[in-house]
Amino acid sequence: MKTRNINIKLGTKDLTSVDNILNQVKNLPSLSANELLHQLEIDKFNSKVVDAIFNLLTDEEEPRNKTYLDQNNKGDMSIGVGLDIQPHSHDDAKAVLLSVNPKWDFEGMQANENLPDVGLTPEEIKQVFYYTLKGATYEGIHFQGEIPALIRHLDNMSKKLGYETKLSDIPLKPHELVCLVSMAFNNPSLIGENFCKALHEYHETKDPTQLILQIMECSNKLYDDKKAIADSSGLQNRRTKELAIFLGDPENVHLSYRQFKRLERAYKTLGIELKPINGSPIYAQPYKEKERSSSTEETLKRIETMNDEYNASFVTYYGSKNGSEITVVEDDVHAVVICGDGNNIVNVKPNNYIESYPYLAGGIGHNQFNISSKAGNIMVWYAW
Repeated sequence: MKTRNINIKLGTKDLTSVDNILNQVKNLPSLSANELLHQLEIDKFNSKVVDAIFNLLTDEEEPRNKTYLDQNNKGDMSIGVGLDIQPHSHDDAKAVLLSVNPKWDFEGMQANENLPDVGLTPEEIKQVFYYTLKGATYEGIHFQGEIPALIRHLDNMSKKLGYETKLSDIPLKPHELVCLVSMAFNNPSLIGENFCKALHEYHETKDPTQLILQIMECSNKLYDDKKAIADSSGLQNRRTKELAIFLGDPENVHLSYRQFKRLERAYKTLGIELKPINGSPIYAQPYKEKERSSSTEETLKRIETMNDEYNASFVTYYGSKNGSEITVVEDDVHAVVICGDGNNIVNVKPNNYIESYPYLAGGIGHNQFNISSKAGNIMVWYAW
C-alpha cells in the first residue's frame, strides 16, 4: 500500500515560517476587519499585516510572475498569488492589474499563458496582492477585494444570527486577523455559520475552544472526490499553520486524533496509508482506573452535540472551580472533557470506543478521572 505523510505537529521549517510571520505583526495593536481595511488605505504597500498574510499564503507555493493555468482552481487563468483573471467570470481583475501597471495587456494575459513577457517584478507581485486584498477601481471597473468581501460576509452573518455587534467590528489581535483573512482568501465558505458562532463566542467569553475546533477540524472538508481527498493532507497542514498563527503558539498546536482518523479513513479509500510524522496522533496512551489529570476551565457548562456540514460531531464538557461530577455516557462517542481547576470527578463508563475516544484535557487543577479498563484508550490533550 502506498503511504502519505501528514504532520501531527508542525515541522522545523513550518515552525520557523510561523515564527517569522508572528514576529512581523508582534506588538501591533488589535484591529477589527473594518479597521484593518481603513489601515490599508493609510499604510498602502507598507502594511505589516499584508506582508504577514502574503508570506503565509506563499509559504508553500511561490507566487507566479506570469500568467498560468491554476490546476487548483478549475484550470482558470491566474497570476501572482492565485489572482483569478479567467475571461468573463473574472474580468473585474483588470482593475487590480492595471492599477499596478496600466500598460499591461489584460485581455492578452487572460487569453495566454506566460505573460507579460518580462514578468512581474517582486514589488509588482506584492502590489497586485495588496489590491487583491483591499480592492481596486480603474476606469469604471471595480474589483471588490478579499477583505471587503470578508467584511460583507461577516456583516450578513451578524444580521442573520442577530448579533448587536457586527463580527466585522470585533477587535482581533493582528495574528488572529492574519489567520482569518488567510482562510477567507483560500476559500470564503470556510467562514461559515458555525465558524461565525464560534468567533462570536470567542469575543464574548475569550474562550477559543470552539474556534480552535472550527479551524482545525471543520475547515478541512473531506469530499468524496478522489483528487480532493488526495489533496487534503496538504490542506490540513495549512489549517494547522493557520491555527498556530491564530493562537500565536506554534509549538503547542497539533492535529487532533479525531481529525487524523477522519483523514486516515478517507485515504484508505484511495489505497493509501496515512503516516503521521512530527509526533503521534494526540498522544494516546492506555489509562488504569482512577487515573488523575487536570485542567483549567473555570465555568461549568455543556455544549450539546453539534452536527454541521463537515460532520464534526462532538460533545464538550467543562468542569468548574467549585468541583462537579461529569459522566461521559456510553453514546457520547466524540466526547471532549475539559475540567476546571476545582476537584472535578469525571466518570468514563465502560464502553469500547474503537476509533472515537474521549479526550481528557490537562491543566493546573487536581481532577479525578474514574476510567474503566473497558473504556479502551483515553486521549490526553495538552492543548494549552
